[in-house]
Amino acid sequence: MRTLAIFALAFAGGTALYQYLLTPATLLWAGGASLVLAAAGLLLSGRRRRALLLLSCALAAGALRSALFDLAHPLPAQAWDGAVCTVRAEATDYASPVSGRLRLPVRLLDGPGCAALYYGGAELADLSPGDTFTVLADIRYAGASHGETIHTFTSRGIYLLLYPKGPMEVTPGDSPLRYLPRRLAKAIEGRLSAHNDPETAAFLTALLLGDRTGFTEERSTQLSEAGLTHITAVSGLHCGFIVTAAILLVGRHRRRLLAAAAIPALLFYMLLAGCSASVVRATVIQILCLSAPLLRRPPDPLTSLGAAMLLLLALDPMAVTNTGFQLSFASMFGILCLTPQLYRLLTCRWTGRLWRGLAGTVAASLGATLATAPFCGAYFGRVSLVGPASNVLTFLVVEGLFLWGLVSLPLLALLPAAGPLVAAPLALGTRWVLGVADALARLPFHAVYTASPYLPYWLVYTGCLFFYCIFASGGRRKYLLATVLSGCALVLLLRLPAQGTRGARLHAAAVDVGQGACTVLASQGQTALVDCGSSNSFLSAGTAAADTLAIYGYGHLDALVLTHYHADHANGLEVLLSRTRVDRMFLPLLEEDGEDLYRQVLALAERYGAEVVYILGPERISLGAAELTLYPPLGTSGANEQGLTILCTLEDFDLLITGDMDSATERRLAETYPLPDIEVLLAGHHGSANSSSYDLLERVTPEVGVISTGTNSYGHPSPEAMERMASMGMELYRTDWQGTVSILVK
Repeated sequence: MRTLAIFALAFAGGTALYQYLLTPATLLWAGGASLVLAAAGLLLSGRRRRALLLLSCALAAGALRSALFDLAHPLPAQAWDGAVCTVRAEATDYASPVSGRLRLPVRLLDGPGCAALYYGGAELADLSPGDTFTVLADIRYAGASHGETIHTFTSRGIYLLLYPKGPMEVTPGDSPLRYLPRRLAKAIEGRLSAHNDPETAAFLTALLLGDRTGFTEERSTQLSEAGLTHITAVSGLHCGFIVTAAILLVGRHRRRLLAAAAIPALLFYMLLAGCSASVVRATVIQILCLSAPLLRRPPDPLTSLGAAMLLLLALDPMAVTNTGFQLSFASMFGILCLTPQLYRLLTCRWTGRLWRGLAGTVAASLGATLATAPFCGAYFGRVSLVGPASNVLTFLVVEGLFLWGLVSLPLLALLPAAGPLVAAPLALGTRWVLGVADALARLPFHAVYTASPYLPYWLVYTGCLFFYCIFASGGRRKYLLATVLSGCALVLLLRLPAQGTRGARLHAAAVDVGQGACTVLASQGQTALVDCGSSNSFLSAGTAAADTLAIYGYGHLDALVLTHYHADHANGLEVLLSRTRVDRMFLPLLEEDGEDLYRQVLALAERYGAEVVYILGPERISLGAAELTLYPPLGTSGANEQGLTILCTLEDFDLLITGDMDSATERRLAETYPLPDIEVLLAGHHGSANSSSYDLLERVTPEVGVISTGTNSYGHPSPEAMERMASMGMELYRTDWQGTVSILVK
């Protein structure tokens, strides 16, 4: 039966190969390569021959299934890209907030008939699953953005994005049975909100249903940093809780009754949680394990894992590009293959029952962490080191919260007056879990940030240590010694700032936050940050800024400067302030307290104890050996023109940041203040055609231009601005090409 697991893994490799590297045009070449591989297998004999034939067939099958799936789904959807027409759609879920508007999952009833996301206003809040509507919409293919292939939506079976161009006409649905689980999930969310405080309700909704929309940016970051995000993403952990509850009710040895009780509960919970890849995978594995004894076969979790993978990818090969899919299977693989070995290392025949229970939790957490570390590093830029500790401290509480949360729902329906009594344990358990996450996320070295230039050397060193342990003589002590040596080396590396910054008198870094702005300035132990925001929803400017500060060894911010109150310059503050201490915030003063973002910034400053300083005239502040000069707003209308200008000076080196001001305000800046000849200009407004004007360039004569930009629909950076800067002899750098641009003054 292990053959199925190997075939499934190779099939997944074929689908991944097609999705990431191949195209329909190159499929023939890939097919030829698989035939050559199969022919090579025929020259071998015995087990090697069977293995090579199996792998070549599985790889070819995965790539071929992906190609056929493309012909049936993504390619027809691409034909509608850019169309503006009237569409008829059916809501398949409830709307959720995203980036200041509502997003509604729908199924198109005309045209391609595929799943889509509809972005609209407050009118979507009244729609329920099963309702239909007609609207004139701008249709966009979800698998590409500005010429770049993206898998965010297509990996979840969503192929089109709809944007309204007119009013919508709604027809109430007839509440079809297939939407009953989603309606029930909505009712559960309402009941949790009615009987619990907002923080407890948000946590329980995420724990029971996997819906994390109620979390603040700060809370999501804390859980991620502490290695506890998995408890809010419905997966095998939650399905394991359901099976545990069934075992407690009917007993472990009554296998038929256990299967009869657990399998329907698992299927219903899978529908309730929205049939995400992780819960489908876990449900299939649990059902196969529960059914194996009934078929007189021993349970084989690895084969069950392969069957689940094969089933999901056969239905939708594009699921292989889904981050949750990859993390889900990687964590389960780590638990099945690495956990037994780790458990044996942590226990011996003299250890007691309590220690064995703790060792089991630690081994499972370590196994999942090691297996998912490459994916976490690639997608999130960090790997939590405190994950095993946080799992040990919260596992039993999370299990209790999950089971009591499910039990409390019918109890509250029958006895509404018992609400406070039922909610008390839930609130207490939630405070414990969130308190553990908060405490561990504040510990030094609680996570490794993969952008560190030293991390590859540490990985090679650790790999060599454990490779040596495999062949060296001795018992388990050699692995313990290797772990200690690896941990010590990691601590030493994390103590070092990034290469080259130790001897620099000034370090400036334009952080890659996509279409946004974030600049680090550091000198002799003092650090400042200018702006922290991004308009790209798939990037977190606060995370990027905090990670950059950690990589370079900057423990806190002496100053944080906001040029103006636009999201692409300030929407990362919540995450940043939750991870990094800020002493003072320098802000432009709004004459009227009318902007939501302005009020949010002030609330965050008060919450985290940062002193607020308004810039009403030119102000100089020291930054180690350097000096920052902050110029007040000079424009008369619009947030872009009412922003601050920052000049960073170290002897004969000058760096200028002008925010998003246009050419008229740049001219006023050059006429009002005695700006020096500068060495580096952070190009205005992400390289807009109306910024970095000749008036400014001829006044300050910069030698280097840095453009902070990313995927956008504005045409930034514009050819006109690029030509102006090039004509001045400037050397240009772009964060969308070079990533974070670092400047050192020795």
